[in-house]
Amino acid sequence: MCKGTTQLAGPGALVVTEEELEAGLKKAPLQLQQQQGPSQARALFLVLGHAICASCLLVVNKWALKEFPFVWTLTTLQFGFAAFATYFAGRLGLIQIDALEWKKLVKFFPAAGMFFITITAGNAVVATSNVDTFIVMRSVVPIPCAILEALVLKEPYPPPRSWAGLATVLLGAIGYCIANQGLLVESASWVALYLVLMPLDGVLIKQLVSASGLSPWGLVLYNNVCALIPGLLFSVLLELGSPADAGSMAT
Repeated sequence: MCKGTTQLAGPGALVVTEEELEAGLKKAPLQLQQQQGPSQARALFLVLGHAICASCLLVVNKWALKEFPFVWTLTTLQFGFAAFATYFAGRLGLIQIDALEWKKLVKFFPAAGMFFITITAGNAVVATSNVDTFIVMRSVVPIPCAILEALVLKEPYPPPRSWAGLATVLLGAIGYCIANQGLLVESASWVALYLVLMPLDGVLIKQLVSASGLSPWGLVLYNNVCALIPGLLFSVLLELGSPADAGSMAT
């Protein structure tokens, strides 16, 4: 046998060079890191990015709904812009997206449709109340979400310190709201719909994301495209189909 090779005995024996062995050893830590998930620094960056985007979106939505008080159509326009922007960015090679496949779209549709209604309910609460009320409502969501994760996905229940942290966030939001403008709930039905659907949708999307195998931007594309379908339907039935609302939008 030539120097620099290793032969593995047995059926279907392979001859492996030292360079291939060395390359495999170099890849092993990277593969292990990918299996373990993102680092703490990357996770912190993603959390902060989400917090900044969500807070800015909340304020922008409050302003937009004052100028354009049609929650179904506004939410549909938001999802449509996100879907088209993601698709064209992928086509231009700026980001990596997955090709749209009918079977995957069908699998994503229930969660994405529920997500669209949830976001619309959140926009309706912002339109009919104040930002402080939405902050308190949003702070409630992690508590039922943690319980559902344990019951449906068989995740371990959060430890006592985590429950204390969730309670602190909720009490802090309530204290901020009382000290600022106070709770203002003009549509309890939208609040109830949001509080019921948001935890359910969060657990459902987490399960789909884990089993989809899609890239991060592919998930964004699928979620927004699927949500756009019920958005167009509800917009036409509830707002665009009304001559009065259509006339108000035109002016």
